[in-house]
Amino acid sequence: EEVAELVRRRGWQVDERGSAAESLAGVLCALRRAGHGGYVDLLDVYADAAEPIAQADLDYVQRRVAREDLVESVVVGTVLGEAMFGALRRLAHIDVSFRRFESPEHLTGPVEPVEPVEPGGSGGGEVGATGD
Repeated sequence: EEVAELVRRRGWQVDERGSAAESLAGVLCALRRAGHGGYVDLLDVYADAAEPIAQADLDYVQRRVAREDLVESVVVGTVLGEAMFGALRRLAHIDVSFRRFESPEHLTGPVEPVEPVEPGGSGGGEVGATGD
């Protein structure tokens, strides 16, 4: 139902019961079972990101691929494109996490340096203990 609503709301020309729609519905069910059903509220945000990526994929294929190689290129581009986008997303997560939680303007106090614990050392307490 939510997938069909998303498809209609966005005016996408897709089969609401096709494999991609079924896959999305399965993911939404899994998110709910995991206690993260709130991701449903992000469907349009994700769709906003997906549309220009789909456009770029097809623009690339249209410009660079001979007609007889079209199907192969779309399949390869989909598989490797998803892997590429996943890696880019992970890189972006790292950057956004740093900017949001670890950058100096978001720190709540001074950072204490952590001293490494030497193997077989004196056992002077926890990692980073300063002995004060």
